[in-house]
Formats: sequence, structure tokens, C-alpha cells
Amino acid sequence: IELQWNYLPTNFLTVQGNLTYMQSQIDEFTTGAGNTFRDKTPILSPDWIANGKLKFYPIDNLTVALSGKYVGESYLELTNDPGMTLPSYTVFDASLSYKLERMSVRLELNNLQNEVYYSGGAPVDTNYDGVNDEPGYFVNADRNFFLSFTYRL
Repeated sequence: IELQWNYLPTNFLTVQGNLTYMQSQIDEFTTGAGNTFRDKTPILSPDWIANGKLKFYPIDNLTVALSGKYVGESYLELTNDPGMTLPSYTVFDASLSYKLERMSVRLELNNLQNEVYYSGGAPVDTNYDGVNDEPGYFVNADRNFFLSFTYRL
């Protein structure tokens, strides 16, 4: 189930977002080793994902935005071992942009709370014995910013 909204309560504010609830399931699969599993959740398939954004237009040509994203916990492997999960996370970003007829300037601030979070991963064999014994994560960037200038010919 997915809900999406774009609400303009005034001429200087926009509220946007979406919310997803997902219950994915693999009925049955067999590994290369011949083990059969039933009724398992696919990897990297969280039950909940939510995104939201507030956009302010305080003066002509200026946009200030604050956005947030929540992603629920998910499994890193197909047997749904509770020790092999990707933790849920919430992250907030902000941006400021100014546009003229042919030129624009944009500043983006990402991960405002400087949260350590992971958007992917896989089980890892830490002692090289052929058994995946710990979750491994793809670490996202800590707080960072981008500044861009655009000129249209």
C-alpha cells in the first residue's frame, strides 16, 4: 500500500510526502546446498518507508526545504536470521535554492543530525571459515553539503 500527497496550504508552503507499507513474501526457495525455506521475507524489503518534505517560499525565487526519510528494519539474507538485519534509520536533509531567469544557486545539507546509518549490506564471513557470521553494512555519508551553480544558455 502506498500513499502520496502534495498539499499547498498557502502560496508560500508546500507539504509533500509518501508512505509505503509492504509485506513481501517468498513462498518457497531452495538454496544451492539443497536447503528449502518457506514463507520468508525478501532481503532489503522493509515493511515501512516514509518520506516527507516541507518547502517554503519566503520571497520570490527563493526556496527553503526540509526533508526526512524513514526506512524500517530489513533482512540481509533469505533465511530471515534475526541476527542478520539492516537496522532502521531516519535521516533529515535541508536545501536552499535561489533562481533567476538564467541562473540558479543551490545549497544542499545532507544528514543534518550526522547520523551513522546504513542503506544496504550483506552477511560477512569475518573469520574466513565459509560461514557468514556477522552482518556487514554499506555506511552512508555523514553530514555533508553540496553547492551548485547553474547557468542556462
